[in-house]
Amino acid sequence: MSRSPILPDPEAVRRQLYTVVAALACLIQVGIVVAERLGPAQGMTWEPVVGAILCGGAAAALRHPRVSLQAVDHTILAAATLSVAVQLLQAAGTPSSLPPRLYFIGVFLFIAGFSILPPWWAVLYAVTVYAAFSTLSLTREGLGDLTLLAEMGLIGLLVGHLSIYGRQVSAKRAEARLFQRLALTDTLTGLDNRRAMYDHLHRAFAQVGPGRDLAAVLLDVDHFKSINDHHGHERGDQVLQEVGAALQQGLRPGEHVARWGGEEFLALLRVRDGQEAWAVTERLRLAVRGTRVPGVPPVTASFGVALASRADSVAEWLRRADAELYRAKTSGRDRISLAAPSVPA
Repeated sequence: MSRSPILPDPEAVRRQLYTVVAALACLIQVGIVVAERLGPAQGMTWEPVVGAILCGGAAAALRHPRVSLQAVDHTILAAATLSVAVQLLQAAGTPSSLPPRLYFIGVFLFIAGFSILPPWWAVLYAVTVYAAFSTLSLTREGLGDLTLLAEMGLIGLLVGHLSIYGRQVSAKRAEARLFQRLALTDTLTGLDNRRAMYDHLHRAFAQVGPGRDLAAVLLDVDHFKSINDHHGHERGDQVLQEVGAALQQGLRPGEHVARWGGEEFLALLRVRDGQEAWAVTERLRLAVRGTRVPGVPPVTASFGVALASRADSVAEWLRRADAELYRAKTSGRDRISLAAPSVPA
């Protein structure tokens, strides 16, 4: 399993993006207010003022970690709904058609509702909003309101369909990714399993070239059967978990480690030559020796190292590593065996 870079918290990323969007929306609303004041009519409607205050308030609230994104979402939806309700009540007292911009704001409510609320609540909310617009539009004379009402209804259906379908697709993709990850992960240690490591080995083997080599490091926890027999399988599992964690922490970017089976692990190292392979493996050996499990004596492991440049296939490469591991165990354990020239004694 490669040592993954530390990824930013998705919630923090969404909060930052949300803050930027809210701030930009505030600036746009302020621009509308200024344009209306400087325009030929030199008038001003209150909707962009409310929008600027709402978006600016959201951007400011998002700066505080204690304010949840869900609270901001629901506050914006409630405020936008209240704004539209006030405008509809004002329009109810006039015989003229509803302003086209009001229909646009109604579409925004559809989008916001399906983005924030659970699917069925979003449907109920959208139906309620559309019923309010329909009630006023059908009391007007002429086809202007009816045309906009029909278009608003079509957009609402499209938004609802895409939202619900999109959630279903996202859920299925997340489930598929979870199953794929489980199929390639050792459940005890959280490392890659044998199947995943084979994929890494075959892809990496094709990249071997001058000045660029690979080392397969096969290691076996020493006297592991004795640990299980004298301290119990629970302690044995803890040993494997600690050894796996120590190995993973000792990897560099682009390298991998997997639980190969039982008490065996396999690391894939990117090295230049046998000297570097030995040095990196020695760090891994010391990292394993540094693991501690309560009630268990210090843990050691034996390491067999083989270079990809000395093998004609992945199978031969692994056979060489296995032979070196056997040599390390039979010559005393807690040591490294590497069939390469210029290796420290």
